[in-house]
Amino acid sequence: MKARTDQWYPYLDALRIVLSGAVVLYHYFWHGALGGGMNINATPIDQFAFFSYAVQLFFIISGFVIAGSMGNKTGLEFFIARAVRLGPTLIVCGTITLMVVKSAATTPPVEAPFLGYIYTITLIPLIRELGIDPSLWSITYELRFYSMAALLLWIWRSHAEASLLWLVAALDLIPLVGGLMIDARMLSTNTGFKIYGCFFAMGMVIQAVHQRKRASPLMIFIFLMLFISCSIRTNQDFVKIHSALEIAGNFSALDHTGFYLNFFGIVTLIACLSMKSPKNANFISILRVLGRASFPLYALHQSVGFWLINILNTQLTIDARVFVTVLMLLVSIGISEAIEPSVRGVYARLIRRMASTASSMR
Repeated sequence: MKARTDQWYPYLDALRIVLSGAVVLYHYFWHGALGGGMNINATPIDQFAFFSYAVQLFFIISGFVIAGSMGNKTGLEFFIARAVRLGPTLIVCGTITLMVVKSAATTPPVEAPFLGYIYTITLIPLIRELGIDPSLWSITYELRFYSMAALLLWIWRSHAEASLLWLVAALDLIPLVGGLMIDARMLSTNTGFKIYGCFFAMGMVIQAVHQRKRASPLMIFIFLMLFISCSIRTNQDFVKIHSALEIAGNFSALDHTGFYLNFFGIVTLIACLSMKSPKNANFISILRVLGRASFPLYALHQSVGFWLINILNTQLTIDARVFVTVLMLLVSIGISEAIEPSVRGVYARLIRRMASTASSMR
C-alpha cells in the first residue's frame, strides 16, 4: 500500500470532535451520574451509555490514519511524528489536571498523581502504565499500535504498512476463528491484540480499500471477519455495563448492540471520507479548529470536569453538566489554538535533538 500522507479529510475532523463530545457526554450524563466521579444528585440518562462506543470508533480512525501516514518514514521518524502529535497536548492537559487534583478533593481520587503526571508528560511509560487522568487509558492501546508500526518500519520498511495490517488482523482473527469453531462464549476472554486490535485493523482495511478504490475478495473477507470481531468486542463492553443499566433505570442493552454500533460507526466514517471538501473558507477553518480541539477535550474532560461539576452544581440554576460541557469545549479550543503551538514547537525541537544525539552515539 502506498500511503497518501498529505491528504486532509475535513469531515474526519468534524467526526473527531463529535466523538470527543460523545465521550464527554457519556462521562457526565451516565458514568459519572452513576457514582463514577460526581457527588451530585443527578439522574443518569441511560441512552448515553451507548456513547462509550466513541472510543472504539476512535481506534478505527487511528488505524485508518496510521496506515495512511507511515509513507516512506523510518521507524524513528514515524514515532517522533506521533510523539509530537500527542506529547504537547498531554503536557498541557496533564499539568492542568495535576493542579486540580493536588489542590482539590477530586472524585474519584487520583492515586499517585505525581507519578501519573510523569507518565503522562513523558509519554513512553503510558505504553504500560495509566496516566494522571482516567480517560487516558485508551492512549495505552494507541501507543502499543504505534510501537508495532514503528518496529515494522524499522524491520521491513518497504512492506511495513501491509505487514502491520496482516499482523494486527492475524492477532485478532486467529483467536476469533478458533473461538467460533469451538464455542462463541470463549470470546468473552480478552483475546487478540489486547482486545482492541480488531478496531485498528478495521481502520487499516478501510484505508487500503479507500486508496485502491476497489476491494479484493480477500480484503472483503478480512473486513467481514473484523466486523464480526469488532461487534463481539463492543457487545462484551455492553454486557459489562448491562447490570449498571438495570440499576440506573428501565433501559436494557440490545442483544445486537455491537453490530448496530459498528455498522453505524463504519458507515459514518466512510461517509466522512467520501464527502467532498467544503468550498467555504470560513467553514473549513471552523472544521480545522474543532478537529485540533478534539484531543485536548478528550484528555482534559474527566477529572477536571467532574471537579467543576461538583463545585458548580449548587451554584447554577441550570444543570452544571451542560455548562461544564460547553466550558470544556471552549477551554480545549483555547488550548489547541493559543497554548499548544508554542509547546509543540519546543517539544518537537527537543525530541528531534534527543533522537539525533542518540543516533550519533551509536
